[in-house]
Amino acid sequence: MKRHAANTRLNEFEYRQGRTVLHSWPRVIDLELTLKCNLNCVMCTSPLTRAVDLDMECLEKVSPYLGHCEKIIWNDTGELFASPRVREFLELAKRYRPPISYLSTNFLLVDRYLDDILDSGLTQMAVSIHAASRETYERIQRGGRWDKLIANLELMQRKKVERQTEWPNLIFHFVAMRSNLPELPDYVDFAKKYGASAIQVLKLLPTPRDLDPSEQPSPDEEKAAYKKALIRARELGISIRHSLLNNEALLEEIQRESPGSGQSSETSRRETTNDAPPNSKSPASDAAWIALKKLHPRRFDMLSDTMPGCYLPWQQLVVESTGAVFACCFSTVVMGDLHVQSLPEIWNGPAFQAFRQRLAQYDFSACVPCPFLTRARAYLAASARQSVDEAEPRLVERNRCIEAYLNDGRWLLAYSRRVKAGQLRSAVRDARAAIRTGIRFLWNTFFVRPTRTNVAKEKRGLRRLVWNRVLRLREDVETLSEIVTLRARLRRLREDVEILSEAVALRAQQGSADQQCAGPLLAEDGAQDPIDALFYSVRFVRHETPERLKAGSETHVPITIMNTSAVAWPTEGDHAVKIAYNWYYENDALCILDGLRTRIACSLQPGQTFQTQAVLRAPDRPGRYILKWDLVYDPYAWFKDRGSLPL
Repeated sequence: MKRHAANTRLNEFEYRQGRTVLHSWPRVIDLELTLKCNLNCVMCTSPLTRAVDLDMECLEKVSPYLGHCEKIIWNDTGELFASPRVREFLELAKRYRPPISYLSTNFLLVDRYLDDILDSGLTQMAVSIHAASRETYERIQRGGRWDKLIANLELMQRKKVERQTEWPNLIFHFVAMRSNLPELPDYVDFAKKYGASAIQVLKLLPTPRDLDPSEQPSPDEEKAAYKKALIRARELGISIRHSLLNNEALLEEIQRESPGSGQSSETSRRETTNDAPPNSKSPASDAAWIALKKLHPRRFDMLSDTMPGCYLPWQQLVVESTGAVFACCFSTVVMGDLHVQSLPEIWNGPAFQAFRQRLAQYDFSACVPCPFLTRARAYLAASARQSVDEAEPRLVERNRCIEAYLNDGRWLLAYSRRVKAGQLRSAVRDARAAIRTGIRFLWNTFFVRPTRTNVAKEKRGLRRLVWNRVLRLREDVETLSEIVTLRARLRRLREDVEILSEAVALRAQQGSADQQCAGPLLAEDGAQDPIDALFYSVRFVRHETPERLKAGSETHVPITIMNTSAVAWPTEGDHAVKIAYNWYYENDALCILDGLRTRIACSLQPGQTFQTQAVLRAPDRPGRYILKWDLVYDPYAWFKDRGSLPL
């Protein structure tokens, strides 16, 4: 098992427990390798900072822990390709190859490094392009040349075709300003044309520069332009996200505003709470905020679109080019300095522990306003309108499932121990008898003197024969680990019931229940029958997996899946349902866990099918293997572990 997979499971457990001292390592490390940049964008602060590279002393202190990461952000501030050490940094990315390897660039200097980029294993490149026309682009991104940008994008497309690869995925970043907002719908066509798999629309943040204040768009202007872009993106089949706006809520709003809906734009705008201001003082949001502080603090995950809280101090750290370490890119609280401390000293140091303790108690006084807090408040204001009657039946069903699992689990554990112990004793007894019989047969038939050498030789041969039977028993023995997993899930179920009970009670006091909190809790864990079947259910309609592959090679396999669950799967963000696979040896022993992942490009509703080219990497060692396609809900569970049959 890869180190990052084990680290992810341990970290997720520690985060849910709200621990301040962690035995796991960061799952995400954001390395600010350089602040140098070849552009002078009107909304950027980089010209006000000192253009330095992260020195080797700090990089060497971080490197031993990169293998535990599920995501590494190699540079998200300056322009990596403006640094003279760019090939050294790309070699570092090639050495560790995490599941998600992310790099931000303006794409103007990549032409001389394209082969190194494609060899480095980068999975995502965020390309900063803040316009869809030459005039606007060269006015906002001062120093940039439109012709050079287009030439490099076309060159990347040709290189990918030559190598028959889709990696790295290009994600176009667009900072929304009043001067470029009218181009946002056309920007979707531009992104589709030049090979982007997604668009990220970012909120314009205040900067200590002479940026024209009129460039800050009003919320209504920004939402109107984004809604047009969202409709166009759905038509073209390209993903688009806004750092603050919620796609699902906007789509419902668009539906209500369509002709014949009988509802005005202003009415629907008042009902939408996803753009609620951070400092909202409405009674509904205040009541929800108080209720949030009373809720169990261990089960909220901001990676879910409906769950408030902050996971960042538990799961990631940011290393600036000066060597200073922060909990996130929004924080101004320095956690340590790599010039004088090691990474473990910082990760579990007093500053990090105190920061985690404050956030575990929902004390955000040390945090500057950030999109996570904005979304949390918007969520809480919306959740105060839900009905308590919708949550109580689920709570009753959850309690019933736990009781059934407790009874079955106790019986299975005792029975399994007896059976496995008896089978192993029988196997050992048969092995000893076979060895004794074999030696007697040799003596009686061939009059072979039972010397120490002959006896040892026959023992080795007969043990190999007996070992085949032991291997067959291995599958039965491994079911014990399933029982252990069951017991762990039962503990989590008990926690969920406590949390859900408390949530229902709190919302009942206010005359409403937090249905948005109850839904993900029920969908994430639980019994395979019937709870897991509501989410972890898929049918593989078709695939064209080749029978032979070159060892270590990568290919793309046409595959079609159908969502046979009862809910739409999350397909965007770090926690999403993805197509994945496992390789097994012929005896069904696990060979490679956590194969390459392929994202599902659109929100897949129940009953809908999706066809894509899934990326597949063959094992490095030649031999005969069994391939099993599956889906994985990162990083919670594989569908096969929740009752769904792999392909």
